[in-house]
Amino acid sequence: MYGLVNKVIKDAIFQRYGETAWQAICKRIKLEDDIFVNLEPYPDELTHRMVAEAASYTGQSIPDMLMEFGRHWIEYNAVHGYGDMLKLAGKDLYTFLSNLDHMHAGMSHVFPELRPPSFRCERLGENQLKLYYRSERQGLQAFVVGMVQGLGEYFDTPLEVKHTGPCEKESICEEFIIDIKV
Repeated sequence: MYGLVNKVIKDAIFQRYGETAWQAICKRIKLEDDIFVNLEPYPDELTHRMVAEAASYTGQSIPDMLMEFGRHWIEYNAVHGYGDMLKLAGKDLYTFLSNLDHMHAGMSHVFPELRPPSFRCERLGENQLKLYYRSERQGLQAFVVGMVQGLGEYFDTPLEVKHTGPCEKESICEEFIIDIKV
């Protein structure tokens, strides 16, 4: 994963738990250099260790920590240099989710080794969406839930999101139902 991912995780830990927590997590995973370069690729294993140790340090489950990081992902990127890109992707939740693949395609020029997930969104009703998430990286469903929750906050759209399980006919696909509260 690119350094931006690890940078957001670091920021979330700093914001919610403080520098002492971050330093303890770095010590536990033997991370000597905690300066992450946005455009530099890092091993996925490092990111997974950061998440696992953050969960252990805070007493949360890994899925709960991933949800927290997913919410923070939106918050961080809206403020730290990617806000315009978020605005261009859509003015509402449905449009934004429908345009995520286009946004990722545009980012591939800046991040040449990017292996982004793929998203497809469909309307099930006036206030219900189905999100299809495809990724070669397994175990990030809770991150997607948190990200969608963060997008709900970003778009001032109260919602509930539930991971409903794998897609029927695809091995690397997961489905989510998003209920928009009106």
